Amino acid sequence: MTFEKEQALSILIIEDDHTERVALETMLSLSLLSFDNVESAETMATAIQALSETHYDAVVLDLDLPDSKGLDTLDRISKTFPDVAIVVYTGQYNEHDGLCSQGAQEYIVKGYMDIPVLTKSLCYAMERKQIEQKLSQTMDDLENANRRLQDIVRVVSNGLKASLCDVKVLVEGLQKDHVDKNSDESKKHIDLLCQRVGHMQRLIEGVLEYSKVGRE
Repeated sequence: MTFEKEQALSILIIEDDHTERVALETMLSLSLLSFDNVESAETMATAIQALSETHYDAVVLDLDLPDSKGLDTLDRISKTFPDVAIVVYTGQYNEHDGLCSQGAQEYIVKGYMDIPVLTKSLCYAMERKQIEQKLSQTMDDLENANRRLQDIVRVVSNGLKASLCDVKVLVEGLQKDHVDKNSDESKKHIDLLCQRVGHMQRLIEGVLEYSKVGRE
């Protein structure tokens, strides 16, 4: 969802109290926002059906419905429809504790709402949802890039490991075949070469182990 203040919005009001629902609809009609569609649902069941059938940019959600109560209401809507921005419409001050961590982008306390508050809350909620989605996409892209990098590291490291094993075999063979013919200086160089090969093998083993991080 890409939110622009000028775009025509589709809003679902989930509120079982008729008076509150009419008040919300009236405020929306008098706000400076443009609306393509404003609908309402009185229960969780009808809300889920509406959200399943129609795209909404945001919902105004009362937590206490006839068939769902409290944070369970928010949890169900946010997890079932993760792309919709949620403005919780709560009747208690202490109800807003933890709402954002539970999936809401904004909240309004009943009795302290007017047209500017409702307008700003909807705008903030949709902007925050857009930011959350971009952050989530960025994290997914980073994880995918990390997996691709791990695959490359594993392939290259395995190739180097195999080549070093061949080199080690050749050097060890050289040592055995010319044990009596090599000068002390030559033996020293061959021993140093064996040490360097062993060091490189240990480094590659470490890289391979690192490439497994997060996969197991």
